[in-house]
Amino acid sequence: MRISDKNIILIWILMLSLVLTGCSSVGFAKDSEFESNYANTEEEPENIYVSAADGIIRIIDTDNMLIDFYELGSTEIKSLYYDGATVINDRYGQPMSMVQLQQGDMVHVAYNSTLSKAGSITLMPESFSHSDISRYSVDNNGTQMSIGDDIYNIDPTARVFSEGTEITLDRLLSHDGITIQGIGHTIYSVRVDDGHGYLELKGEDALIGGWIEIGQTLISQISEDMLFTVPEGDYTVRLTNPGIEEYRDVTIQRNQITTLDLSGVHSPEPEKGIIAFDIKPETAVTEIDGKVIDTSFKIKLPVGVHELKISATGYSTITEYFEVKGEDMTISIDLIKITEAETSSYAVPTATPAADSVSGNSLTTDVNNQNGYNDRQLYGNIIIDSPNAADVYEDNVYKGRVPVIYPKKTGSHVLTLRKPGYVTVSYTINVPNDGKDQKYAFPEMTIGDGSSVSGNSLATPTPTPTPTPTPTPTPEPTEEP
Repeated sequence: MRISDKNIILIWILMLSLVLTGCSSVGFAKDSEFESNYANTEEEPENIYVSAADGIIRIIDTDNMLIDFYELGSTEIKSLYYDGATVINDRYGQPMSMVQLQQGDMVHVAYNSTLSKAGSITLMPESFSHSDISRYSVDNNGTQMSIGDDIYNIDPTARVFSEGTEITLDRLLSHDGITIQGIGHTIYSVRVDDGHGYLELKGEDALIGGWIEIGQTLISQISEDMLFTVPEGDYTVRLTNPGIEEYRDVTIQRNQITTLDLSGVHSPEPEKGIIAFDIKPETAVTEIDGKVIDTSFKIKLPVGVHELKISATGYSTITEYFEVKGEDMTISIDLIKITEAETSSYAVPTATPAADSVSGNSLTTDVNNQNGYNDRQLYGNIIIDSPNAADVYEDNVYKGRVPVIYPKKTGSHVLTLRKPGYVTVSYTINVPNDGKDQKYAFPEMTIGDGSSVSGNSLATPTPTPTPTPTPTPTPEPTEEP
């Protein structure tokens, strides 16, 4: 039977349909296999930060997004990277930013050791943090800190930080403002928030023996070559000496020396001086510049040269000249009997400075018991061997240049080392009352300028100035021409 052309065309269409259907089935099968394989693939774990450590932040390098911390209770340092996905929380679980973390903070860190990357950083919930502490003391062994009535143990691995660097415990001064962090009653971290700087006086000759008041922080008598250790901040400085009262504004910066130039301050020329007498015999008549005076009282005389005449029955009369320079003085005369005059020279009046005393001044100085020293001082010396050629100041007073030796006094003292071209540094020392020499060898100083010049502006004091006490003899000295 012959197949018509119409049937042939139908057969070809049917065959083509079968071929196309088979290809489509193969494609669908491959797609199903791919989807099945994808569905059965093992997913990456959600938490890859399975390692953890407690520590104290040492450095936060924001440029390289790197954090270094000491593992708690050890000296081992761990370095980890962080990024925007790193979770930062405070000790209460509240979110915070990386810039809020500070050197010395105690943290719990979850990290991936393979990637050296931090997944989360949390302030340790069990830790304490006490700030704004400015009155404290550390014992001689550096094992305990006293804050008011509380005593804290200091962990042997505790770290101390100041302005981004680590320092030793003896570099802390009792007026530095600090933050302490720890667990229980043990300190693991100390951070200096408010440190100290230095104030030196230049051209202070007119003020030697007078007084300096630096705000409400420090009051001291002025001597040569002093370097005052002062908490950083802004102050009004009051300087007084008889006839002088000066005010200056100064800014003290941490670890910097501020120089206060006083070369323009001069002592006023004295107009009068106070004269006391010790005349024998008591019956003698004393004349000054031709006027009889009562020597049982002190008198005031103008500055300059005056004529003195003393006479008594049975004694030789003397006539001499003396000069009043403005200081308190005592004229002592012992007339010679006439019977002795043939073999003896005439007595010559002597003017000697009066003993230092200020009536009505409640401020007293006991040279044997200053700064809380023990009443019974056993002697010995402070010996400082290094750093070589550094100038040494103890409690603001110059003691010499290293190597140096000077008498010691017991108690707590601030020892300051100064050397041109190096950063000035202070230490707290506790000197025992044992009668033995105390030797110190301090670390080499850090190279740097360590100085600034400022503090010469005239201050306008808000309080009413308190006049400097002046001698007030009893009764008041009489005025004499």
